[in-house]
Amino acid sequence: MGGPVKQTCTGAPTAPSRIQFACDVVRREAIHRNDAAGLTRAHDAGTFRPCQPMSDIAYVALGSNLGDRAGYLAQGRMALAELPGSRIVAVSPVEETPPVGDVPQGSYLNQMVALETSLAPRALLDALLAIEQRAGRVRGVRWGPRTLDLDIVMFEGQEVHEPDLIVPHPELPNRDFWQRELSELTGGR
Repeated sequence: MGGPVKQTCTGAPTAPSRIQFACDVVRREAIHRNDAAGLTRAHDAGTFRPCQPMSDIAYVALGSNLGDRAGYLAQGRMALAELPGSRIVAVSPVEETPPVGDVPQGSYLNQMVALETSLAPRALLDALLAIEQRAGRVRGVRWGPRTLDLDIVMFEGQEVHEPDLIVPHPELPNRDFWQRELSELTGGR
């Protein structure tokens, strides 16, 4: 049936001085030839390079208790949808909750989104911090009032344990509204 089929990867470098990436499409006869050589399908799978970056679902909590709270949530959703390699696949309903902690402040509007993204957790955190800053977020008192708060609550299939990034979020067991929103987005699984 001919030689191997080549498929150019999406987003592959196009400059003439760079190597053009290609992904071999495995054909049945190639697998049969490998079987004859004592190799297995597992070998083929172990050497296959996917054409598109891997993506995962990140669950991002949005909260606001200053100014136009609903407007800040909308601004946050829009900024998340514009992140490279990302798209919002589900959104929980908005709910109003009392503030967490002992700092006197107004109630929050909270929401969670399921964000399909090819960004790694660290890159996503950096993007979230930039979005908060553009929304006028000022970091002062812990658990103080804020225009926009964005937290990575969970990443499907990933855990992170770094000094300034823990996924799943360590406060998840203490925040009933996050648990409700997460259950809504995951269908209770």
